[in-house]
Amino acid sequence: MLVYVSYFVYFIHNNNLIRQDMTMIYFQAGEKVRLKKAIPNRPEMIVDSIPKARMPRDSKEEKGKSVLLGVKCFWFTSNGFYQEKTFSTKDLEKVK
Repeated sequence: MLVYVSYFVYFIHNNNLIRQDMTMIYFQAGEKVRLKKAIPNRPEMIVDSIPKARMPRDSKEEKGKSVLLGVKCFWFTSNGFYQEKTFSTKDLEKVK
């Protein structure tokens, strides 16, 4: 299941406060994805896991929170070899 979460980002440009709508996309294990960039023979991959790591934090509110490392995917090449790699969420799109 693909979940969309909308949020707003405010920034100042030429002394004007600008609101920009942003959409975050979350992937779950077992979903079929591919690279957004159109390259020849880009594989369709399966999401294996969403690796996270605990990072040391200074503030008390963020202490113990984990950080997303990426989306670990696997696929098989045209020769039948198993491949796996961790990608940024910005580099992937869901295959329908």
